[in-house]
Amino acid sequence: MKSTNKSIYSLLNNHKIVLIVISFILGILLNEYLRSPWVLAGITGLFGGIIALYFRNLRFLLFIPLGLVFSANSQLISADNILNFAGEKIDLEGVLYRSPETRESGSRLYLQTDTVFISGVKEPASGRVIIYSADDSQLLAYGDRVRLVDIKLRPIENFKNPGGFNLRKFYERQGIYARGFVEGQESIISFGRDRSYSPVLHYIDIVRIKFGNFVRAGFPSPENAILNAITVG
Repeated sequence: MKSTNKSIYSLLNNHKIVLIVISFILGILLNEYLRSPWVLAGITGLFGGIIALYFRNLRFLLFIPLGLVFSANSQLISADNILNFAGEKIDLEGVLYRSPETRESGSRLYLQTDTVFISGVKEPASGRVIIYSADDSQLLAYGDRVRLVDIKLRPIENFKNPGGFNLRKFYERQGIYARGFVEGQESIISFGRDRSYSPVLHYIDIVRIKFGNFVRAGFPSPENAILNAITVG
């Protein structure tokens, strides 16, 4: 047993990069179970700095707060973050940063927000949201600027299963903070392609969507789904 412990100690002492990597990974894993990792990152960073001053061999512990910061949500919740408007009836405007996805019933839109209207008052907004529509968004494509009328956003929450998949953090890493639902096309106003998005990619996405709609209309299920998956994804 003693020889095994000595071998492990010798290995770690001669390959300190292993301790650094382990500490960094530990910080990332801790973030998965924390709602606000910034406080713990500050505390561990402070104590890690003090320990490093007196115990040079323990400097690798400084990589725990670095792992926390690395895996934490990079965007702090600012005053204009879309989460601050969750639960209110608003008109929401932004750009589709991904192509709309067709579902069995309706569609899913990925919106980069920049403006909200509350009781007719225009305010800046930031952050991404997922919007579910009861209708198929056949007329929308990547890069389109849209306004969603009378929508109420909800924060993304985890399921109540202990040890289950952390859905909230999964979306936060993508900058997605909330989701909402609109009844149909009458609640979606399209202004066409936003100037900041590539016209070439916008046109390609339109062609892809039209082809997908043609396949869904011309072939029975599940053949149409398989053909779309093979050709346009």
